[in-house]
Amino acid sequence: MGMGWHDRLDIKEWICWLVRQYPDSEIVLYGVSMGAAAVMMAAGEKLPSNVKAAVEDCGYTSAWSVLSYQMKSQFHLPAFPFLYCADFVTRIRAGYGMKEADALKCVAGTRLPMFFIHGTEDRFVPFEMMKELYDACRSEKECLAVAGAAHVQAALVGGAEYWDRVFRFVDRYWKDSRQRYRFWRLIPINGRLFGYLKPMISIINIKSNVKDLTLHMVYCYTNENI
Repeated sequence: MGMGWHDRLDIKEWICWLVRQYPDSEIVLYGVSMGAAAVMMAAGEKLPSNVKAAVEDCGYTSAWSVLSYQMKSQFHLPAFPFLYCADFVTRIRAGYGMKEADALKCVAGTRLPMFFIHGTEDRFVPFEMMKELYDACRSEKECLAVAGAAHVQAALVGGAEYWDRVFRFVDRYWKDSRQRYRFWRLIPINGRLFGYLKPMISIINIKSNVKDLTLHMVYCYTNENI
C-alpha cells in the first residue's frame, strides 16, 4: 500500500497521457480518503497547465500522522515501537518512508486551486486534519465542512449541496463551464469498465499483476467529440 505516495506518480502519468491524446483538455483532480491524499500529493508535482484545480474529500495530512492517530484511537497503542517498525519494513519493501508521504508539504507547495472537504464526524481521518491542510495551502483555496458526516460519507450526507459546491468551485477554472456536461467517458483497462458517478467524471481502476493502482476520479473537459 503506497498511502498515496506512489499513486501520485500514477496520476501524473495518466494526466500526461490525457494531454497527449487531447492537448486542449482541461483536468480537475478529485479524490476521496486515500484517493484524496494521492490527489494532494500529485498536486505538489510539476503538472501540465491543463490541470486546473484539485478537490480532496477527507484526505489525511500524512501517512505517518493518520496511522499514528489510528493506532492510538483504535488500538490504544503508541507510535513507538510499532509504527517505527512498520516504517522500517515499508522502506525496505515499498521503497519509501511513511513520513515522505506528506500531503501537508505537497499542498503547501502547489500552484493549483484546492477545495478541501471533510465530514465533522470523521473518526477515521480526524476532521481537524482539514484545517491543517487548508492553513498550509498557499494557493487559491476553499473548504467545506459537512456536518454529521463520517468518513467518506460527506457526499452522501451533503447530497445536492455537496455537488453544487464542488461544481461551483470547478466552474471558476473551466474556460467554458457551460459545456462541462458535454463530455464523459469511461476508460477501459484490460477489458474492464468501472462505472461513473455522473457526466464529466471518469473512474479509472487499473489492475495489474504487480499491484493494484487506483486513480479514483479524473474530471476532464474537452471540446473534442470522442
